[in-house]
Amino acid sequence: MRRIAIFGSLVATLVFAAVAVGAVKHYHGKDTDPACASSIPPPACAITFDGVVRNHKVVRVRDFVFDEIPMTCDQGDYSISNSTTPLPGIKVNAKRKFGANFVDDQQNPTQYIHVDGKFSTNYKRATGHVRFHGDISPSPPGPTGCDTGLDSWHARVGP
Repeated sequence: MRRIAIFGSLVATLVFAAVAVGAVKHYHGKDTDPACASSIPPPACAITFDGVVRNHKVVRVRDFVFDEIPMTCDQGDYSISNSTTPLPGIKVNAKRKFGANFVDDQQNPTQYIHVDGKFSTNYKRATGHVRFHGDISPSPPGPTGCDTGLDSWHARVGP
């Protein structure tokens, strides 16, 4: 009897561990801005995020990161990344859509980021838009009047 109880608890532990491991899908993709095609090195224009999964559906997008997205500022061409500070979580609705607008209230209240997207019916792919506009760092004075424009992106499940 004791062996059955031990075996049963071992199986239950493995089942819960398998559910926990499968609870996040990692997505990676690229911004489709034409300026990204000429960007070097390869991580340029990368889009990555995690999808929190419940009942085989992505219910939340978290750790949304974009890297080296080209933008135009009053002072010339630059690129923007948020690899050190991913965007906060975004809820996914019943139609597989997500979206949010973010403002950097603490560091620079003139920085705005818009992200939206939609998952495919099997949650293996996602497409959407990202836009950054505003001023970069206020001290020392950085570029002002920056805008990436509304860039399209696509991503798929992967490592």
